[in-house]
Amino acid sequence: MNKPKDCYQQKIEELSGEIDKLKAKDRRFLMSELYSFLGAITVLLVVFIARLDYLWLLLTAVGLGANVVLRYFDAKREKAIHQRNTLLTIYRHELAALEGDFSAFHVGEQYVNPSHPFTFDLDVFGKESLFNRINRTVTTDGADMLANKLAMKTLPTIDEISYMKEAIEEVSNKNAFRVNWMAIAEDRMIDTGKLLDALNGIKDIETKRFPMQNGWYVITIMLCVALLSTVVMSILGTLVWTIPTLLSFTLLCIGHIGCAKSLDRIATVTKGNTFKMLKCTQAVHLIASESFNTNMTSEILRTLQQKECQATEAFDTISNIFGKLEERSKLREFLFNTLYASDFFLLRKFLKWNKIQSSYWKEWIHAICQMDLLVSMANYRYNYPECTYSETIDSDKVVFEGHDFYHPFLGEKAVANDFKIQDGHYYIVTGANMAGKSTFLRAVGTNYILAMCGMPVCAKGMTVSIFSLFSSMRTTDDLTRGISYFKAELLRLQQLIDYCKQNKKTLIILDEILRGTNSLDKLNGSKLFLKHIAQLPVSGIIATHDLELSRMEDSDPERFHNYCFEIQLSDIITYSYKISKGVARNQNATFLLNKMLQDS
Repeated sequence: MNKPKDCYQQKIEELSGEIDKLKAKDRRFLMSELYSFLGAITVLLVVFIARLDYLWLLLTAVGLGANVVLRYFDAKREKAIHQRNTLLTIYRHELAALEGDFSAFHVGEQYVNPSHPFTFDLDVFGKESLFNRINRTVTTDGADMLANKLAMKTLPTIDEISYMKEAIEEVSNKNAFRVNWMAIAEDRMIDTGKLLDALNGIKDIETKRFPMQNGWYVITIMLCVALLSTVVMSILGTLVWTIPTLLSFTLLCIGHIGCAKSLDRIATVTKGNTFKMLKCTQAVHLIASESFNTNMTSEILRTLQQKECQATEAFDTISNIFGKLEERSKLREFLFNTLYASDFFLLRKFLKWNKIQSSYWKEWIHAICQMDLLVSMANYRYNYPECTYSETIDSDKVVFEGHDFYHPFLGEKAVANDFKIQDGHYYIVTGANMAGKSTFLRAVGTNYILAMCGMPVCAKGMTVSIFSLFSSMRTTDDLTRGISYFKAELLRLQQLIDYCKQNKKTLIILDEILRGTNSLDKLNGSKLFLKHIAQLPVSGIIATHDLELSRMEDSDPERFHNYCFEIQLSDIITYSYKISKGVARNQNATFLLNKMLQDS
């Protein structure tokens, strides 16, 4: 199987070549359009001046027709260039992402919450976050779904994780589908929340109902046919123009006076949603054109293909209505109502849609956003084929066992580790600065989040149970509210205790407890806190520089275990980034500071 990077590079080269070929036709199309138009005008002038027979008029019509055909194919060519440019941009963004540049993707800053149990500490949201790396959503609700998954708003069941894994794997193998999906929005998020508000808002708008009556429909059709017939007769001189004029006025009254105000009220609610509806329509057609076999993807497809009402037809209809409502103007309204009572037929079309299809919109939009979520997760799966799916087991205890796992942000330069967490046990991790303690803690938490989402984890193997997660690694002060760093730490630890009391199984991840106080106070406070939290159904990993804290293993070796990230000191410092049993012996702060002072 080709590597994702090679596939993206190949697609970029193919699309660039296709675009160059299409652009090369630009001059030929332009000259052909110009010559056909000028030729038609020249023939028409000759016919008019020389008063030639109808053959020349036929040649003029042929010339104008050729111009119309050429313009059609030229517009088709421009559309093809635009589509390929959009795909080209997506492939370039994905290639950049594999090289560590995620600037093209939304960072999810709206989801950043320092009070959340773990997302702030584990860099789940924000610039170059986990969300930033995964997110390829094109809908706002799809982005919300992804954020909720990563934040573990609700703990999943084993079946839900299993269904998600199957669906992610299936969609990851549909390369064209995924890329075409990401191309839908063209760098503009579809605000599905506002679209749903508009759809809900127009359901109960008070409108004239007479266009739904078959009698009025038959009468209006007959008037349109009568107008066309009388216009032809008037041109031929067999009927005075008064009759078609009266018929036009009658159609204008039916369309404008009878229906215009109702359509204006609908247009006020739908204003600004035409793009959103058009893009959702494209999404529905894209899903409908694929075959799906997993539980989750098949359910999405079934939702859009209900026997009572097909989503593709419904979206086509309402998208067309939205477009026509946006195009309405006083001049167009007057002209088209005069010709065929256009507002009557548009209002009738809306009323029929509102009666039959409007009740399905919420679940249809939800299905689109579910697929949006899956595409992002599946794209992550495709981009990182070296990752593996974790095994989720049914247990009432905290289970975490990782084999050769590493932090997802580090990629190829990461150093993998093995680690096992037992229920009710505490692991005190010591080590020098920059030795890898915090990264290791975040690797545990981040991979567990991925596992709960049903996504591949950065490991050769991982087994986990379903449990809650809480971390305290990045506490900040808040001077605007008069909260010092130490006070903020205490508030976070109180939040942790309350959280653990409410959740039966919790893994806590702590980095330097009580760093806002002096060494002795910090040590005594840390011991006191760990002894208290050990009475709750909690397991934990605690990173610390305080080697004295590791003595807790001496007093309770059955529950407290020492691990470390050791460094080697010589002329230079050697970092292994490998975790091992025991307590770190070497520290680097004095060594590095002394070297800095000598060099300065």
